[in-house]
Amino acid sequence: MLTVSTLPMPPAPSRISVTSDEMVWQLVDATFPAGGFVHSAGLEVQLRWNRVTDGATLKELIRHHLVHTGRSVVPFVSESYLYPDRLKSLDSEFDVFLSNHVANRASRAQGRAFLTAAAIAFQHSSVNRDKEQSGKQNSGEFVRRRWLTELSGAMREGDLTTHYPVIWGCITRLLAVTHETTLRLFLYTAVRDLLSAAVRLNIVGPLEAQALQFELAPYSKRVGMKCRTLRVSDAVQTASLLDLLHGTHDRLYTRLFQS
Repeated sequence: MLTVSTLPMPPAPSRISVTSDEMVWQLVDATFPAGGFVHSAGLEVQLRWNRVTDGATLKELIRHHLVHTGRSVVPFVSESYLYPDRLKSLDSEFDVFLSNHVANRASRAQGRAFLTAAAIAFQHSSVNRDKEQSGKQNSGEFVRRRWLTELSGAMREGDLTTHYPVIWGCITRLLAVTHETTLRLFLYTAVRDLLSAAVRLNIVGPLEAQALQFELAPYSKRVGMKCRTLRVSDAVQTASLLDLLHGTHDRLYTRLFQS
């Protein structure tokens, strides 16, 4: 059973993060196996209904998707980051909030993949072992390892639903990434994964996708800044049609993606 109340709280990062740039780059690298590239976030069904057919319509979809993510999902990322001791209750709340069964399933799958990858990638360290041997059990390294071990155990025992936004917020807190950077990274990966899906669905080519990612970066940053103070009580759905169509993904005759 997950008993986060008995775990030492991870220290709150200062405004200037002590996290290495390499760790942040690793989190957003396409080779980090977080499970995002097997999901299209509803893009595949948008293509099926001819709502997205080219770069212009794709760009408009991503803009709506960013706002929708910022208003409905980012509040859960923020609260799990700020209050990791509430992880289990936030995980349960998000499970209820995300009523779309396709999106809910995808969130759980990505959360499990991200937690598994993070537990393997960020637990082991010679610094960890040295500090444990010297009795410094309140160090950031020790706390990170203890949390990752407990979270992995809770996932295996079914004590956590492991929704992706909640796991993302908690893991980035453990890695001492700043709150602002956490939200920007989350939105960046949302855009990146959509564009990757668009390339594989032949909506745009890889070069046009890169141009769109560059063009949308300032908009993604603005969404992150506007939504950084939102909490779970503020979470709302802003793109009902996108959510409705996403729920029909399982009815597609042929599917390349899981969602």
